[in-house]
Amino acid sequence: NRIDSTLRSFFNHLHIEHGLKDPTLEIVTSKNVRRLPKAISVDQMSSIIESSYRQSDPITSRDRAIVELLYASGARVSELIALDISDVVSLASEADMVTTLKLRGKGGKERIVPMGSFAKSAIDDYLIRIRPGLLEKADKSTHALFLNARGTRISRQSVWQIVLDAAKAAGITQDVSPHTFRHSYATHLLDGG
Repeated sequence: NRIDSTLRSFFNHLHIEHGLKDPTLEIVTSKNVRRLPKAISVDQMSSIIESSYRQSDPITSRDRAIVELLYASGARVSELIALDISDVVSLASEADMVTTLKLRGKGGKERIVPMGSFAKSAIDDYLIRIRPGLLEKADKSTHALFLNARGTRISRQSVWQIVLDAAKAAGITQDVSPHTFRHSYATHLLDGG
């Protein structure tokens, strides 16, 4: 398509400047087929979430919260690592408590995303059991939701590694990335109506 476009421009110029016949008028452009993003099945997602937590290693409570939140919110990695504790808000509705996340996306756009009960439970477990210990290792004034082993905001690379480790532990052989969680989130919502 790029070559065709270049030739059309060239022969259009020759036609305008020199009156030559444009042989590219008969060229039919081919449409690029857009592939659908890859999503994994609900069962595969469940096994990844389950395998992200190991009872023998308490910090994997944080890992489970990260994996659960990636899937439950459809957040990008950059949005997840930028979350502060104040971005998780519980509101009382007529029927129940609703927990939401304030995500800051590309271009500084903010959106409010509801958080399911499994993600809320995983976040609460992490906040109560793990985060206070991590916070003691560094600046106690950090407001970051997810902390690394040094007590500072977790990095993109760490989140990627958490996802890859969980997928490997679950025995998933296809390529899995944090963005796969985003596509799976959207696909499973559409499949569920």
